[in-house]
Amino acid sequence: KSFISSRPEGEKTGEGDIVNATGEIVGRHKGYVGYTIGQRKGLGISAPRPLYVTGIDPELNRVIVGEKSGLYAGSLTAMNVNWYAPPEKLEGVSLTARIRSRAPDVPAIVTATGEREAKVEFMEPQLSVTPGQAVVFYHDDFVVGGGWIDKAYE
Repeated sequence: KSFISSRPEGEKTGEGDIVNATGEIVGRHKGYVGYTIGQRKGLGISAPRPLYVTGIDPELNRVIVGEKSGLYAGSLTAMNVNWYAPPEKLEGVSLTARIRSRAPDVPAIVTATGEREAKVEFMEPQLSVTPGQAVVFYHDDFVVGGGWIDKAYE
């Protein structure tokens, strides 16, 4: 945390609110950069059920918390995508996607939505799809593309 706070980006992230899905303030944080999607420990708040970080809103300096069910996403959008196979040739091809380095590849429909943008639809909802992290697309054992997660959708 001291490394992050010493960076120019870290200086912009002072204390802010921790809110639930309805926007009710349930606590305070010391800088949203110290939190990650799926985090449960270190929130400094108590509730009848375990709460997890389900979102981070840098513009409002808010950390959003909710129950574990709020961590699942059925799709995502990716930006700054690099294609290693022409996206038009991947239409209708069985692909998999990986959203974490140690996570398994999961079946997904990957569609180019722009020259360097893609939509990824998972066959089953995935846990803790995190904006800012990488997503990589595979056909069998071959990397066919990848980019940065921009937004996750239920």
